[in-house]
Parts: sequence; C-alpha cells; structure tokens
Amino acid sequence: MYYKIINTIFKFDGQDLYINNKSYKGKRATIEALLLFLQNNGNIVSKDELLKHIWKDVIVSEASVFKLVQLVRNIFIKAGLPKDIIENVYGKGYRITYNIERLPKDFSIPAVASSNRAGLSFKSYYFTITTIILLGVGLLIYTDTSQKVDFLNLDKKESMVALMNSDWEAGLLQIDTILQQDSSHLSSGDLAFLYGKKGLSQYHLQRYNKSIKSYRQALKLFKSLNDKVHLGQTHLNLARSYGRLTSADNSHEKQQEHISSAIILFEQTNSQEKIIDAQMALAYFYKKNNKIPDAISLYEKTILDAQNIGDTTGEMIANSNLAAAYVVINDYDKAIELGQKGLQVALEIGKGIYIANTYSFLSDLYQNQYKSIEAMAMIQQAIKYQLSTNALTHLSPKLITLNFILVQTYQFDKAEELLKLSSQYTMSMNANSGVSIISLYQGLNAARQNNWLEAEQHLLEALAISQRINFKYKQPLNQAYLALAHYFNNNYLQAIEPAMAVINNKSSNQQSQAIAALALAYTYGLMEKIELAEKWYLQTQKLQDPKWLFEYQLFLKLKLERQQQSNSILISQTEREIIDISLQMQNLAQSVLVDADIFTNLKQQILQKIVSNN
Repeated sequence: MYYKIINTIFKFDGQDLYINNKSYKGKRATIEALLLFLQNNGNIVSKDELLKHIWKDVIVSEASVFKLVQLVRNIFIKAGLPKDIIENVYGKGYRITYNIERLPKDFSIPAVASSNRAGLSFKSYYFTITTIILLGVGLLIYTDTSQKVDFLNLDKKESMVALMNSDWEAGLLQIDTILQQDSSHLSSGDLAFLYGKKGLSQYHLQRYNKSIKSYRQALKLFKSLNDKVHLGQTHLNLARSYGRLTSADNSHEKQQEHISSAIILFEQTNSQEKIIDAQMALAYFYKKNNKIPDAISLYEKTILDAQNIGDTTGEMIANSNLAAAYVVINDYDKAIELGQKGLQVALEIGKGIYIANTYSFLSDLYQNQYKSIEAMAMIQQAIKYQLSTNALTHLSPKLITLNFILVQTYQFDKAEELLKLSSQYTMSMNANSGVSIISLYQGLNAARQNNWLEAEQHLLEALAISQRINFKYKQPLNQAYLALAHYFNNNYLQAIEPAMAVINNKSSNQQSQAIAALALAYTYGLMEKIELAEKWYLQTQKLQDPKWLFEYQLFLKLKLERQQQSNSILISQTEREIIDISLQMQNLAQSVLVDADIFTNLKQQILQKIVSNN
C-alpha cells in the first residue's frame, strides 16, 4: 500500500514501513497508528478508535493515546512534512490536515537522480540563497521572545487547559512537546503561560519540587511582562507547592512570603476574587500553624467579602474551611452546620473537586459523632467525585477519612490492607503529617485486635513524627492510646506520663480524656495505689460514653475485675454487657461495608501514584 502527502511517499509492506524508499524501524503500535491515520483520508480518528485499534482489550490511559499521536506526528515531521500535519480536534480526536493520495499497488518510486544532473537555474539558485539569508536575518531580528506575537491563541490555550483537566499527565506531555518543538515561535507571553500550566500539572501530579521550578520560570516571565494579576497568581501557586513540602526547612517562611506577595499584587490591581483566594490561603496557613483564632477571624471576613462581590465559589470554600477550623477546637455542632451549608453551595456550583472535598469533610464530621453509616455513604461519594476529576492532589484527606472509618467500624482486614498502602503512598510524597496520621490509625487498628505490641510501635512512631513537625491533629488520642499500650505491654510505669499529658492538655477532647483516665485507673490498680486507682476509675466512669464501643468494653473489663475482687452480685450483668458490645462491633463491621468497586479502583489509583512517585 502506498500513500502520498505532498511529496512524501509512505509504503506499507506487511509489518514494514518505508518512507521515500527508506526503511523505517519503529514500534508496531506507532506504525499501526500511522497507517490508521492515512487510511482515514483526513477524517477524524477518535481516541476510542485508537484505543480499540491499537490496544484492543488492554486498558491504557489517555496519556498513552496522546503520546502515540505525538510519535506519529514526529515521524511525519522527520519525513519533511509540516509541523501542523496532525490537528487536535477538541473533544473529538485527531486528523491529518493535508491531502492524502492513495497510490496504485504497482506504483514505483523514481530513483534518486545522480549528482551530475542539471542543477537549478541561476535565478532559482539566487532566489533560494536570498530567501535563506532573509530568513536568517528574520530569525536574528525576532530572537528576542518579548518582541514576538503570541503563538498560542485563545483556542489553543483552552484546548490545552481542557486536556490538562481531563488528564494531567497528558497535559504535561503536550506542554513539554510545545516547549521543545515550537520554541522558536513562542513569545514571552506564551512561555509564561506554558510554564505556569506546567507547574500546575506537576502540582496536581504531586511533583511539588518540579512544580516550584516551573512556577519560578513563570514568575520571571510574568514579571518581565509587568502582568501583575498572573504574577500574583503564580506567587499563590508557589505558596501552595511550598505548603506541600512540610519536610523542607524553610517551607513555612516561603509559603507566607509568597502569599503576602500575592495579596499585595491583587490589591494593586483590584482583583477582588483573587484577593478572596489569597486570604483563604493565608487563613489556611494560620490554621495549619495552630493560630486558630486568627484563622477563624480571617475566614469570617473572607465569607463576607465573597458575599459582597457575589463570589459563590469563594464563599463556599471559605465556609468549608471555617468549619474545619471549628473542628480543631472540638466544636462539632458548629462545624456540621457550616459543612452542610457548604455542601449545598458546592452542589449548586457543580464542580467535582468542590463536591468531593465537602462530602469528605462531612464524612469526617459524622464519623467523629459515631454516625458511621452516614460517614461511609459520604466518603464513598467523595472518592467517586475525586477520582472522576483525575486529580490526586486532594486525595489524601479522603484516604485518611476512609481509613479512620474502617478502623472505627472494626473492619480490621480491609483497614490493614488500605493502611499499609496509604503508608507507602504518604511516604512516597514525603507527607510527614499524613505518615503520622496513618501510623496512628495503624496503632488503633492493632489495639482493637488486642495486638498491643504492634500498636505500641505504630503509636510511638506517630507521636514522634507529630511532635517533630508540631502537628497537633489527634495528638491527645495518640498519647491516650499509647498509655494503654504501655500498660498492656507491662510497661505500666511508662503509661503515666502520656496519660497525664492528655489530662493536662486543655485541647484534649472527652474521648481522649476518658481513655487516658482509663489507662491511669488500670496502671494505679496494678501498682496497688488504691486511692489513685479509685480516683481515676471514677473519672473514667464519668467520662466514658457507651457509643465508644471498644473503649467502653475496656472500661467494663476493668469494672468486672473490681467486681470479681469484691464478689459483687453484678458480675453476670457486666459479663452480658461485655458480650453485647462484642456483638455490636460485629454488627457494625457488617453494616458499614465499603463498596468493593470503589475500594478496588481507589487501590489501583494509589498503586499507580506510588510507582510514579518513586
């Protein structure tokens, strides 16, 4: 089979490809895709057609399709065809933009003429040399990118952004291809746009150090263009990337520095919606660094500012973040009220990532109130929306919430499987706060199976990390369970210090206080310090809540020991209560099951991300 585009002839002989009579050695998939384009005679080849024709039953990502098209385009370009030979028809597929001529089977390519054949006429020669000189001068004149007209028009930019939103990896590949192949055509404005979007793609792919390098390139270019709005946005994006690098020495200072720069630039340009975004970034920075009153005050101001300018999205995000600030100070009623308002606004806006984040947040709130059925339903909705956005940047909070629900509903095997994977995932991202939380949940999961030695190891690791990075989230719960683990591993003298740390911590919630008091009651009882054992037993009895099934069962077991020592007539009643709680835990594990398809899909996505991070 022979095909001709302009003066380039393609010959297919079985599995072999010849271009202008020269053999081309390439991968089977690339040659098959090139033939498919030629056979379609300029008609659109959809992504589904490429997937079905090239990979058949093998599952691949859209990034693989885009890469394959780029390889075919490179063959055409190396054969001397124009760079715009393949057009990306947004939302439909790709097509060849030049006329394709199918040649007869008996067609033969003329032999290349010898070097002593008649040459070009003098006029043609003169014209060719003159043209080359003029082109060279033109290139010298327009080497300065700041003087060039933008190569990327609005349609091209929108098409790139659409590809990025559907597949960040494919979007990044397209940006790199343009930077490599079209560099001579790109203006400073084009380069600033491309490096900004490259940084954004790398951020969503969780390559934070690389995203910082790309954003810095964009920062220089926007500064040279005196584009203050985009300069401010790039500062804000840099702050977010630095915020993810919790292990870096100066990440906090850099984060605050870039947020401040963004606010100044947005105020100078009166960019009101951008000011809303920057204020929320600053409020989040306050919350993350335990400046909760400052965070609450700034979030409340931001909500009012957003309402005044009709920024519904800004209002929704500020509202949800304000709710999260109230969680830190254990005001769950206020947090749920704000979270439900945020969900309604998110559903009205209709953007997947906002809906996912709000569902996840409410799930966490409900689980903290031990409403496990509602919590599981919401986290599954959150994960569905999250995976549909094709962005894993905000997956960690959903993952952490699902792990917590599995632990709290005594689904030990599922929890252990996901916790192990989550530990690898957070470590691959150097996310110390995530590693700390996952280690805590691994400790809880082991403890609830009465594997106290393993629990102690995980809890010690979690506490060490959280104290090193000044991460306060659930630290009292960690210390309270660690006190119990020390007791059950016969390290009872070590149990007193973490338990008292929880008791003396004003930010400890009731559950953590109850567990710490229980650890002290057990410990002082073993040490035969009767008055102290009685004091902490009564304190535990006062604080305990029957909805905390595992912890309440531990309290009942201590109660049973005391009754047996005094030969109480209530022994059989307490024994029945202990058995009843065991049944409740079994029923809970069976009634709050995670959807198998969602669980499998989530694990696949995490595994892929771990591989790419390493």
